[in-house]
Amino acid sequence: MNCSYLVHLLFLLSIPSISYGSTDKIDSSQTNIPSPTLRWASTGGGWRSQMACIGFANLFSKLDIMSKFSAISTTSGASWFSTQLFYSQQFYDRVVNADDSQALHDFVVQWMDAYKQMLVDTIDTSRNITAAYAEEVCNTRDLGDGPAVQIISDLCQTLVYFDGDWAECE
Repeated sequence: MNCSYLVHLLFLLSIPSISYGSTDKIDSSQTNIPSPTLRWASTGGGWRSQMACIGFANLFSKLDIMSKFSAISTTSGASWFSTQLFYSQQFYDRVVNADDSQALHDFVVQWMDAYKQMLVDTIDTSRNITAAYAEEVCNTRDLGDGPAVQIISDLCQTLVYFDGDWAECE
């Protein structure tokens, strides 16, 4: 396969779908036609999709349409992007308001380094937690046996493993 073709194919697969439409019925006697509803839908694709969505968000901002979307729908890798976009003001500001491609690139590299460091820290912390320690903290012996007790034990050990903060936001 031609590498140029592959790059173009990957680019096309990452293009979000933008829908124009309105749920309002237009009466022919109306003089004021409502403006179309703007929606953004992006599919999965892991890191490729997330990075493409970062670029599109910046582009949509530059085109002055980012604030005009009535809905954003994402799956998989695009959802990694949308979760950050919706719940991290810093991420939103740095992606949407980046002045140029270099500023956007620098932020993505900084963000990826921080993500990598969080994973390294989690792995280092987990190495200090032994299975015996987790079992001691999550003592379910008094609850008896059975699948429900096993699920409780597994969940407790997961909480201990992540020190209860795998979903902590900063």
